[in-house]
Amino acid sequence: MSNNGNLIPPVLKPSALYTEEAKMDATRIRIYNRVLQSIYDKIKAIARIPGNPKELWHVVPEFIPGVPRFHVGDAILYLAWNLRNAGYTVQYTPPTLLYVSWKAHDAIYREQESPWSQVLNAARGIAQQPAPSVMSPIQKPQPVEVVKRKTALKKTAEFTPAPGIVPTPSTPANIVNAMYTAPTPAPAKLPGQLNEKHVSFV
Repeated sequence: MSNNGNLIPPVLKPSALYTEEAKMDATRIRIYNRVLQSIYDKIKAIARIPGNPKELWHVVPEFIPGVPRFHVGDAILYLAWNLRNAGYTVQYTPPTLLYVSWKAHDAIYREQESPWSQVLNAARGIAQQPAPSVMSPIQKPQPVEVVKRKTALKKTAEFTPAPGIVPTPSTPANIVNAMYTAPTPAPAKLPGQLNEKHVSFV
C-alpha cells in the first residue's frame, strides 16, 4: 500500500511568514493605546478643576516597565494623530513632549452646546422680537375682483329706450316743475318730540 501523503507537495504561503511580526505589531498598538489612555485620564482630571486652563503638557515615556520596548517616534506619531482626530490641538516639542489643548472646543461648547447658553440664546431671541400691539392689527384691503363687462359699450347717441318709455326732454321748465311738484318728505322726528294732537292750547 503506497503512502499518498508523500506525493503532496509542501506549501508555504508568504502570509504565514508574518505571523510573529503581526503579533509584535498588535502588542505595539496595545502599548500605544495604554499611553493614549493615560493622556485621556490626565485630561479628565484637569477638566474637573474649576477654572482649568484647558490644556496640558505630557511627556511620552521612552519605556514602560513590564512591557516590551517600543519606538518612541512611532508612539508620538500615533498619539498625535489620534488626539487631533478626536478634536484636540496638539503640538510636539522634541524630544518627547506633547502639548494638548481643547480651548477651541471650549468656545464652541459655551456658545452652542451648553444648556445654559441654549437657554440664554432662546431668551435673547424672544427679547429681540417686537412686543405684540394692544390695538388690533390693520386689516389689509382685500383685492376687489373686477368683473369685465360682457356687453359692448354704446355711445350716447346710439342709446335706444325700452319700448313703452317716452323720454322727457330735459328742459329748464321741466326741471323747475319737477322740483315744485315732487312731494316733500316730512322731517324726521326727534326722540321725545310730541305730535300736534298731544299739544292743547288753554
